[in-house]
Amino acid sequence: SQVSARHAVARELPPFSDKVEEWPLFLATYEETTRICNFSPSENVLRLRQALSGKALRAVQCRLRRAEDLPEAMATLKEMYGRPEFLIDSLLSQIRRTPPPREDRLETLVDFAIAVEEICATVRSHDVDHRFDGPVLRELVDMLPWTIKIDWGRTCLTIPRKTLQEFGSFMRTLKNALLHVVSPVSSTSDKRSARHVNVHTNESQEPEKPRTGTCPCEEGCSSPSECWKFWAMGTSQRWNYTRGNGLCKSCLKPHHGPCRDLKQCGRDGCTAKHHRALHSEQPTPAHKPSAHHHTPPGKAAPAPSEHHGHSSIGAADQKSTYHHYAGTDEVLLRYVPVKLYGRGRCVETLACLDEGSSVSLMDHKLVDELGLTGSTQPLCLSWTGGQTREEPHSVAVDLEVSGMGKEERHTLTSVRTVASLALPAQEVDAHQLANRYDYLRRVPVHPYPLSSPRLLIGIEHYRLSRPLKTIEGAPQEPVATKTRLGWVVSGVCGSGRVGGTKSNLTGHHALLCPCHDVERRIDEAMRGCFVLDPATSSQVLRSKDDEQAIAQLAANTRLVDGRYETGLLWRHSDVKLPSNRSMALRRLDCLEKRMRRDSALREAMNRSMSDYLSKGYIRKLTEAETTTAYPRKWYLPIFPVWNPNKPGKVRVVWDAAAEANGTSLNANLLTGPDLLVPLGVVLQRFREYKIAIAADITEMFHQVKMRATDQHSQRCLWRWDSDQQEPEEYVMTRMTFGAACSPSCAQYIKNINAERFAKSHPRARQAIVEEHYVDDMLSSVEETADALELCRDVEFVHRQGGFQLHNWLSNSHEVRQAVGSAGDQQKLIGSESEIHTQKVLGMWWDTQSDTFRFKIPRQIEALVNTNTTPTKRQVLSTLMTIFDPLGIIAGFLFFLKVLLQDIWRAKTDWDEEIPEELNVKWKQWVQCLPELETVAIPRCYRLKLGISDRKVQLHVFVDAGRDGLAAVAYFRFEAGDHVEVALVCGKTNVAPLKYTSVPRTELQAATVGTRLAKAIVAAHREPIEERFFWSDSRDVLCWINSDHRRYSTFVAQRVSEILESSKPEEWRWVPTQLNVADEGTKWSKLQKHLSTSSWFSGPSFLKMPRVDWPQPPLMGELPAGRISPYARPFTFVGIDFFGPYLVAIGRRSEKRWGALFTCLTTRAIHLEVAHAMTTSACILAIRNF
Repeated sequence: SQVSARHAVARELPPFSDKVEEWPLFLATYEETTRICNFSPSENVLRLRQALSGKALRAVQCRLRRAEDLPEAMATLKEMYGRPEFLIDSLLSQIRRTPPPREDRLETLVDFAIAVEEICATVRSHDVDHRFDGPVLRELVDMLPWTIKIDWGRTCLTIPRKTLQEFGSFMRTLKNALLHVVSPVSSTSDKRSARHVNVHTNESQEPEKPRTGTCPCEEGCSSPSECWKFWAMGTSQRWNYTRGNGLCKSCLKPHHGPCRDLKQCGRDGCTAKHHRALHSEQPTPAHKPSAHHHTPPGKAAPAPSEHHGHSSIGAADQKSTYHHYAGTDEVLLRYVPVKLYGRGRCVETLACLDEGSSVSLMDHKLVDELGLTGSTQPLCLSWTGGQTREEPHSVAVDLEVSGMGKEERHTLTSVRTVASLALPAQEVDAHQLANRYDYLRRVPVHPYPLSSPRLLIGIEHYRLSRPLKTIEGAPQEPVATKTRLGWVVSGVCGSGRVGGTKSNLTGHHALLCPCHDVERRIDEAMRGCFVLDPATSSQVLRSKDDEQAIAQLAANTRLVDGRYETGLLWRHSDVKLPSNRSMALRRLDCLEKRMRRDSALREAMNRSMSDYLSKGYIRKLTEAETTTAYPRKWYLPIFPVWNPNKPGKVRVVWDAAAEANGTSLNANLLTGPDLLVPLGVVLQRFREYKIAIAADITEMFHQVKMRATDQHSQRCLWRWDSDQQEPEEYVMTRMTFGAACSPSCAQYIKNINAERFAKSHPRARQAIVEEHYVDDMLSSVEETADALELCRDVEFVHRQGGFQLHNWLSNSHEVRQAVGSAGDQQKLIGSESEIHTQKVLGMWWDTQSDTFRFKIPRQIEALVNTNTTPTKRQVLSTLMTIFDPLGIIAGFLFFLKVLLQDIWRAKTDWDEEIPEELNVKWKQWVQCLPELETVAIPRCYRLKLGISDRKVQLHVFVDAGRDGLAAVAYFRFEAGDHVEVALVCGKTNVAPLKYTSVPRTELQAATVGTRLAKAIVAAHREPIEERFFWSDSRDVLCWINSDHRRYSTFVAQRVSEILESSKPEEWRWVPTQLNVADEGTKWSKLQKHLSTSSWFSGPSFLKMPRVDWPQPPLMGELPAGRISPYARPFTFVGIDFFGPYLVAIGRRSEKRWGALFTCLTTRAIHLEVAHAMTTSACILAIRNF
């Protein structure tokens, strides 16, 4: 039977080097095969010699010479690799290296359960359960997702004692359940063993199958020279194997005819023409490597202990942010020694040639060593797995580089610095390379000691890393490539003696993070602002998404106990959301780190959450709810925001845009239709009448209830104390500030609530629907009594929908007393004379003088006062910080727009100081900035005239220049002999980047003027009797008063739009010096624009009677010949010449001119040929005429 067993059971043992996790299988195989086949000690010694390698072989190789020493050798191996704590630690290390189990990837839970079963089996086989029930069990439980932890906790309530074996049973049950819904084949291990190399695309080719008998180990080696078993044979055995299998003695491959690889052996001076493996002196035998790796000839495989790498590599692993896991072989990375040149300085270092990196990087310390200077440009890098790293102090520099021993220098532009490049250390011994690889003997490789590169050259400088020439050997041997920086040897090598680095961290491409692309997108957005406005259509169609949202609002919105309830606007009816609790927990941890550093923030957030809880905005989930499955369950991270105008007040934002598993709550919601009244319309109506009223709705979004089915899509996590272990789970019962659909839902509910009272309170309904912007109410009436009634009615209607008004403001003392707004006067500008100034929708309203004012924002005060040269980012920030929704100071801001366009044309980077010539213009504009606070525009258009017995005219002035165009509108009120002029609004655009002629830009200004007038007429409730459009361009007036179909598409489209919104008789000519729009387009008028400009008060002639308005100048009298009736054609003639033209006369060419005779009366023409531009030729042409 044992004889039969020997034929059925494999004699060879599985290979074993020093991997502790492989020892149990190796030992079991050894003991079982010995028992079944009754192998003798001598046979087992031979089997161990063939199976052991590396550290395991070195530990017992002297005791494998005699069979008597076998027990001692096995005892040593069992002591080294069979101790249970070593086995458990090895298995735990494997688990730690794998991605943690996740609920959204069930296969990871299966892999984790299998690993736990392996640990339990190991512990059980050694009967040491009690030793690992503590820390090992805790570590394994900590790796589980929260929901699985909860299930384990429930299991612990049903068992007498928590042990590792009980946990194993729990995971086994979970695994068995999961195997019914997921594939039993795990993809994690495949990913973990995959080789990640420094390329982005590759082609997979079918490996060439060796002929039968060409590989002793039969593991698929392409030739015996790569087979570990062939190298383990003696020299005579190799010769016998070569002859017996019909292999060529030179290349060790089967072929017919002469060998193409015929060359001398070369080992120890041998001149015989055979393979080096057949040399009489046997080289040092290599150990048997692990599967899928074969040691090339003449290369000793690295000892297992060497796989831990150098300490510098470990440092790189900790500091580097653009390395990722590769294989386990020793490799030579593409490093080349170079010289770097700065300002008269030179530094020698290593450079890494990385075609997989989209940016070139260098250590920041090199900047000082080379004396380089550059602009600070924050950098964000991304790499494998979506990981990112911020380099806020990165500097972009230019430098020169050359290869060692080369005189030619190459320029590297826009190299970005990082705090620590931290690439793996590597060394190259050129002499050892030449001795080991014959094909590298003549390659002039420049050696270098063990060191790390301080420069990474990416794909943007591919010219330097591109291979000019390539020399390669057999598979799994390094390749030599010639570049412009010198020869580079890279690829797999089998011995640490030639240099190289362990490839645990060989992937190192640095990619610019997508967030780095934000600046480019901002540039593109700015470019979109520098275009000529196209002709527009006033027709607005509602999209299908908006129609779907309206249908959902109508179906889900209802009034319940005096408060409205609605639902989220789902994009699809079958939306199912993945689990995102872990993401929300990470965001909570980040917020708590901030709160640990800022106790005031902790106190403010706890106060806000406690306030929400007491008001019923949030509620704590019950235990049943936490365990119930909801298909749309979603956790919203929260974060605080502050309003600089409301110090001490924190607003909690529910981040519905936070992504998890590639989606977010907002991605599954419709935004809904835009139901807001335009801000400009609200503010213009706010200026119509003398008594103004302002208020806002208290916590508008939170006054609307969320239906129960959608509340679980608004869960949140919160810890009231940093010492609290598990966060509490809450659900938001109201609409959140952060959901994409909240603004549209709030406006819809506000409006339908007002429509309920359209008949009983029509003026209140109008104020709520048409005079609200989001949660702000801005209304105006003519009489105080009407204002008091409106306040009461609007407050009543809002209260019926669950809304509450507060922060009442008015320019009327009587109204303020009636609505109780005395306690609300808290928002001050900063001086006692301005205590009545309030900020209304971004504009400062002085309730005492009833005027609009402007204030220099705090954000730009420091920039202006320091007198420093700004960056492009700071200039744009300054422009966007000054809020001017009506275009009252559009002329002043126009100059900053033009400056920003010039900065964009100069291709200045975002954090680079603007050029000096543009800084001069910046200083001119900044000098005028303090005068901005002196501008005061009356809120009400009329200061003295009443609502009755007055005529209203709208005057729009348009103009354009080289830098851009402007349009500004005024109301002219006339009652008897009294006239008042008020600025309504303005609009400016910069000229497009593509050249456009001034007449065309003037026509575009006229188009903008008609659009502005149309919007003004639609916004105001009082009728406008007459409209006037003023332009100083005769070309524009001519186009408007002629048949526009005769002109080009550009002119025809814009004239057509102008004539749709105005009549030709409404257009008038005005001299340039009286055109107020001209002040907003000329740099030369910047100094007086805010101080003495008529932009704010209107042109002086508008205050005069109509007969004194500018009239177009009359044309001069025509000559008599142009108006002579009944005269024969060509009685009165004009003559002109054109040409010359070449005419063919025989075989030669001569010049001729054309004489053009024009009848002054009928405009008929006659042509004659003139032979020259002389008097005699002219007389001859006249005679011929």
